[in-house]
Parts: sequence; C-alpha cells; structure tokens
Amino acid sequence: MGMEQGKRIPGNGLSVWNVWIYITLGYVPLEVDAASRTLDYAYTDFCCLISQSNEQEADYEFLRNDPKTGKISFHPELKWQMPKEKSGRWIKDWELFSGKSWIEGNSWQYTWYVPHDITGLVNLMGKELFSTRLEEGFERSVKHNFAAHAFDRHQDVAFEYYVNHGNEGNMQASFLFNYSGKPWLTQKYSRAILDKYYGNTPYHGWEGDEDEGQMGGWFVMPPWVCSK
Repeated sequence: MGMEQGKRIPGNGLSVWNVWIYITLGYVPLEVDAASRTLDYAYTDFCCLISQSNEQEADYEFLRNDPKTGKISFHPELKWQMPKEKSGRWIKDWELFSGKSWIEGNSWQYTWYVPHDITGLVNLMGKELFSTRLEEGFERSVKHNFAAHAFDRHQDVAFEYYVNHGNEGNMQASFLFNYSGKPWLTQKYSRAILDKYYGNTPYHGWEGDEDEGQMGGWFVMPPWVCSK
C-alpha cells in the first residue's frame, strides 16, 4: 500500500519509491523527483483510505488525520500546481507550460489532476476562475484535437499545450465542469473529444499511446452517462 517504501527498479520503477520523503514533507521536492509524484501519492492515500482493512487500522488513522490532496503543491496566489524545492520554496523561473519537474505534462495540465478531491480544488481556485481557466484550455486545444504531443517524460521547453487527452492526468478534465456548476460545458467538450480526438477509420484510431485500455475505455463510455 501507499505507506510502504518501494525499491527503484532500473527501467521499470515503482510509484512509491520516494514515499518516505512524501510522508515527511507532505510533498516530493523537485531535487528528488517530479512534482507529479506528489499528486500521484495523494491519490494513492485516498485509495488506501477507501480500501482500509482491520489489519491496516493504524495506517488508516494516520492517513485520515493527515490528508494530502495536492494543496501543499498548490500556489495560493498564482493558483496553479507548481514544483517545490526541499526548502519549501517554489521553483525558480517557473513557466506554466514547461514540463520541467513534471512527467509528461506541465503545471496547467497537472493542476486538474486531483481526482479524489475536485471539490477541494474548486474551493482553492474559486468556481469562476476554475471554470474560466478550464474552458480557455479546452478552446485552445481544439486545433490540436485535445492532444498535446510534445511531452516525453521531463520536457523543459515550454510548449503552449493545454488539454492532453492522450495522458492519464487529463482524461477526466472534460467532466470537471460538473463540479463548478457548468455541466453543459462537460457535455460540450466531452462530445468534442469524441468527435476530434478519436477516429474510426483504419488510418486513425486516436491521438496517443493506449495505456491498458484507458483511452479505448473512455471512448466506449458515453459522455452523457458520465455527465449525469
């Protein structure tokens, strides 16, 4: 589970291999690993909470009383998720669209990656700013078919890409308007993704690398079901 320290396996790796510093600081600093690890581990904590058993009661109590939902890496003034140094200082020369200290993404994309506490993220950002920023990102992503192809692991160059439906961190993005009181935008953009990102010809399936059926699963689950 998320409380156990894993081992780094060359060429493969474990998602919990730096859990010790995450538990100590509440986040994974940029000197140690990518900032997206913090958000991954926060979601792991949530999964541990909802799957706790009697044998894990002590871990459950620790997680319940020490929730980490991505707030620690959320800049309170700029209102974006940002990489953080071990000292607690924010990354220098930060750029919203740089992939520096992220994995296959940037601050814009990872800001929305708090799947277990979207309401908390809305409260941190404010409903109007949340909706405005998200809608702007979708509008600017139409020309790219909602697929940001520029990212490959850690990419320091700041490419102005917003929604990347081809990666796990953004597959839920079109449904987030439901949490900010604008469900019609969820309906609009989830259907737009179906129309532009996916194809049904022998020459065009979808704009990305299929990870264990996730993109195919998204395609066959009608957006109108998810937007109820």
